[in-house]
Amino acid sequence: MTQRINLVLTILLAICLVYSMTNISHPISARQNSNRPVQKWEYCTLSGNWGSAGSIIYYRGAEPQLQNIDRELGGYNLAVAKLGADGWEVVGPHGENVLIFKRPIQ
Repeated sequence: MTQRINLVLTILLAICLVYSMTNISHPISARQNSNRPVQKWEYCTLSGNWGSAGSIIYYRGAEPQLQNIDRELGGYNLAVAKLGADGWEVVGPHGENVLIFKRPIQ
């Protein structure tokens, strides 16, 4: 009878060990997200001050693209509104008078 209990305990221990080893290498969150594609982003920076001129730099491809913002055309304020309307969202500040934006790449 003792040998039978030892055998059952050994088998249960082996099952638990194998189960824990497979779950360590594949956490639940990784298994759930493995079928979804990774979201890619594009970025731009907006520099300037409210009510003044400024510039937007788009980071697409190898060469950043600069777009100057004239104060007479609405300046910095209008640029913030336009970026939002175009699907850009603020990531946060970068230094003084610079905002970083991102939007998903379709």
